Amino acid sequence: MTSRTFAALGTFAISAALAAFVAAGAGCGSSGATASTSPGGSRPGDPDGGPSDPGCDPGQRAECPIVTSPDGSDASPGTAARPVRTLKRALAMAKKGQTISLGDGAYDTANGERWPAKVGDGVILEATTAGKAILRGAPDVDGLVFEGAGAIRGITLGAFRTALSASAGTLHASNIRISGGGGVALGGSARAALSQITLDGILGAGVRLADQARLEMNHGTIRGTTDPPLDTDACANVGVRLGGSSTATVNDVTVTSLGSFGIVALDHAVATLSNSTLIRTPYPRACAKLVQIGVADHAALTVEGSSVSDETGIGAVVRDESGKLELRATKIVQSDIGIVSNGRLELQKSVVEECRTGGVHLGEKSYAIIAGSTIATSPGIRSAPDSTLLLRKSMVVSETGYSIRIENAHGDLGTAKEPGGNHIFGKEIGLVVDSKPSSTTLVQASGNSWRPKVQGSDVYGTYTAQLVEGPQITNDGNFSLSEGSAIQF
Repeated sequence: MTSRTFAALGTFAISAALAAFVAAGAGCGSSGATASTSPGGSRPGDPDGGPSDPGCDPGQRAECPIVTSPDGSDASPGTAARPVRTLKRALAMAKKGQTISLGDGAYDTANGERWPAKVGDGVILEATTAGKAILRGAPDVDGLVFEGAGAIRGITLGAFRTALSASAGTLHASNIRISGGGGVALGGSARAALSQITLDGILGAGVRLADQARLEMNHGTIRGTTDPPLDTDACANVGVRLGGSSTATVNDVTVTSLGSFGIVALDHAVATLSNSTLIRTPYPRACAKLVQIGVADHAALTVEGSSVSDETGIGAVVRDESGKLELRATKIVQSDIGIVSNGRLELQKSVVEECRTGGVHLGEKSYAIIAGSTIATSPGIRSAPDSTLLLRKSMVVSETGYSIRIENAHGDLGTAKEPGGNHIFGKEIGLVVDSKPSSTTLVQASGNSWRPKVQGSDVYGTYTAQLVEGPQITNDGNFSLSEGSAIQF
């Protein structure tokens, strides 16, 4: 692969996909609250007019829940004994801090609903039986739009363009399921805490953030569709998309079967993904290069304790010089290419292995720190012209080709003052150093171990301090040097 070819990879052949996400609309934002009880009010379950009393009138007392049932009547007062029929009517009745208790059944236009449904500030929506209250829309309409603080619990939403959206306040969503269509959109100054959330058959974005929105997401699943409709752009499906100056902390989430990114950070967004799994098996639609983790513009993304695999694309991409990706105790396996970076990349105690066409590709002017990590692919690390590679206490192993290739770049694999402590082993070549004509490329490589008793290494695979200059071209050795290149052991 030439450096020109690599540069094309650096833009990862999916710039159009990223551009599409940049151009995509942002969501709104929302918030959560808890139900209040008047100081003298009865506890739920008390038979003396308290909130669970079938006769507790929500029109007279805000602590009384507004009860709905598809079999009810919108002329009813919304008590447990006489529920209203539609969520539309319940929302019109609801006061700040009041709970709407949705009974079992489907709430859709056939039942009298009107979408989108605006949820007033401080209103709480919860299913009487978790998972049995179903809000059903259509691909061209949005579902619930939270106008301030709010909460939603135990409800299923299906087939909306965007199921939940908010632009202000704090939204608490727990134990909910979104099936088909788009998921959650946050914009403006919205804050959201999502837990135990399942997004299944997603078309578009599972969770989308813009502006100054903030997200905390714990314990969830985001699944695309394995049989996307022919009239949809399934190749644009993304698990979590951050834009603007949004921030997100995502923990213990599984993302799978999407036509594009598992998670992508754009603009000035900052995100942390931890203890999560991103998986893509061969995708049914012919899409451009697929990527699990994407960083573009000035965004920064940290991935901790997670696992990434992509049988049809790239594990992670940093598109722009100002983007930053940090992987800590994270594993990227069974991808076409492990990582392509044109920006700043840090690997700490991470693994990249079993990738078909390369482990780590560093674009021109990129910067990478790899420490305490294992790169076990063929080829291993490629550093394009004017890039910088700092390698410490890592293992780079290749079964074919080279383990590390440095092309007129800055390579620091260890110095006399700071020995590398790396193990560099290539069954064919450990390190290839290329230099442009009339220029010099010097790679620092002190304090490492190589194949023993090869090209002057001792029985332990180490070298004494020495400068070795090219040309020394070989297809079977610890190093191969072009004219104008050198290694300082």
